[in-house]
Amino acid sequence: MSNPSYNFSRLFSELGGLQHLKIRGPQYSTILVECFIEPISHLTLLESLKLARISHEDCEAIKNLDTCISNIQNLKQLVLNEVDVINWSWGQHQGPPNLVKLTIRDCAQLCLPDLPWLISNWAPNLTHLELKPDETLDILPGVEPPVFDLERNLFNLPNLTNLTIWPANECHYIHSFKYCKTLQHLKFYQFHNSNLSEELSEIFNLITLNEFPKLKSISLPLDLKNYPLGANVTFILFQLNSFCNSKKIQFDYFKCDVP
Repeated sequence: MSNPSYNFSRLFSELGGLQHLKIRGPQYSTILVECFIEPISHLTLLESLKLARISHEDCEAIKNLDTCISNIQNLKQLVLNEVDVINWSWGQHQGPPNLVKLTIRDCAQLCLPDLPWLISNWAPNLTHLELKPDETLDILPGVEPPVFDLERNLFNLPNLTNLTIWPANECHYIHSFKYCKTLQHLKFYQFHNSNLSEELSEIFNLITLNEFPKLKSISLPLDLKNYPLGANVTFILFQLNSFCNSKKIQFDYFKCDVP
């Protein structure tokens, strides 16, 4: 496109009633967010917005995209996948009032310790959250990386029912959801290069040391490369299954090519 911004404006001007929109950059490249911030601000009836492989030229675009999305009053679902136009500053105010489903995957500007505060403030009404932290954040020489404090960095999402997360090398941040008492369905992907027995132990600790009165299911997609499972892993899975059976919680684990 010779003038992407003009083309987006022309296209969206004819789609004022659009309810679902997906913008995805090409593989191994990105689309500049400056090309479509203004055009999508006129799509006031949007209910779902999915952005993937999106970058920016000007830092002001981070604030502008936040403002644009927050003003879409009907927005119920937002997916941000490899989007570097979101950072901690979004948590300074509430986002779209009707947002109930949020997916954040591999967004390079987000520090893991910022996520509980950011998401709890920006999207406090979530019922569904999918979270895959990006761990490639650039740290300036001589600057200490932020530390995830499991006593302070806690999610406050009183309506959360469905949680899907991936592990992080930095910490076992699953414990930051311990006050999400409305949780019903938990899915926790396991990478082949993670410490599987340790991750499973932390899940066991979470559900046995904290009350989740509405929990109905736990699903553990295990990367194919984790097989065959070791003796420690098998034992912890047995413990998890026994506990879930005692609480009438559906528990399953299965082979999966973890994305």
